[in-house]
Amino acid sequence: MKKFVFEFEAVLRLRCSERDVCRQSLGAALRHDAELSRREHEVEELRLAQLDELRSMESSGGLDVEASLLRRNYAGRLAEELAIVARERKQAADAIDRRRRELIVADQAVQSLEKLAARRKIEFGALEERREALAGEEAWRALHHPSRS
Repeated sequence: MKKFVFEFEAVLRLRCSERDVCRQSLGAALRHDAELSRREHEVEELRLAQLDELRSMESSGGLDVEASLLRRNYAGRLAEELAIVARERKQAADAIDRRRRELIVADQAVQSLEKLAARRKIEFGALEERREALAGEEAWRALHHPSRS
């Protein structure tokens, strides 16, 4: 019996490779978003700490204007950094969505080729079975009816 060879095996391997690249790209985008989330949390913690210190300085009565001004400026810069990180997270979310869609398309391409390969393998098996059956019948006829062959 002949061995089944899928005629689009090279294309299937290429599509699998492309799907793997899409998975890696999505993973990188998700890690980048997690890093941005961590950074956003850190900056927000710093900003809240500065605002708490500022409130405690103001409530204590003895107001150090220079220290208060420094904390306000720093809290303002942290707020600006939060806005930058928020924009970057929006871009990261867009990239994640885009990469997810790309992965879905790549996965569908692989699945369709795998289904085609499975169908072709079944067809090949059935054809080989018929060929073997015909060869067996011919051999039987040749043995039992040598004059007809």
